[in-house]
Amino acid sequence: MPVLEYSPPERSPGQRKLLADLTAELRRPKEFGQPRVVIRPMPRGGLRHVYVIWDAWSGCPPEVRGEIVREAFAAARGIEFEQSIALAIPATVPEAVEMDLLRYGVRPEKWGRLAEAVRENVTDALLEEGASVSNQHPRPLLRFNTPVEAEAARRRLEARLPDVEWEVSVAPPPPEA
Repeated sequence: MPVLEYSPPERSPGQRKLLADLTAELRRPKEFGQPRVVIRPMPRGGLRHVYVIWDAWSGCPPEVRGEIVREAFAAARGIEFEQSIALAIPATVPEAVEMDLLRYGVRPEKWGRLAEAVRENVTDALLEEGASVSNQHPRPLLRFNTPVEAEAARRRLEARLPDVEWEVSVAPPPPEA
């Protein structure tokens, strides 16, 4: 069997921007919003799984995303940390929902009954919290991987827009294969 070795192609300006933005976020993380970075230590060996959920990945080839994550962690946290990453999963919000990584949602109750001006304020607030808007989900999709995160977001949204009723929903688990 032949062994083929490829040199990585030069990164595009957009990919270099993703790297710079992710590195900056890792150095000074925000309390909420995107990207959402989840680091899960594994039980043995000091290894970690890293999830970077970020709609900015859209348009970036999957094979480049993982390289960007690793390089950003090396720059922000050091080479030892980067080498401890056993698995890097970079995904957009809709991709993470499909992978069942974000089971808890926050949304306004009775979206269709909200006045247009209120809907605009709700959309702005959801986007600031890290919601996603895509062709798949034209309404802002705000999802989290734990109920604690979802409830914290609901409280922030309620404080910002107290006249809107907010709810936390739970997606059913995917069917067993």
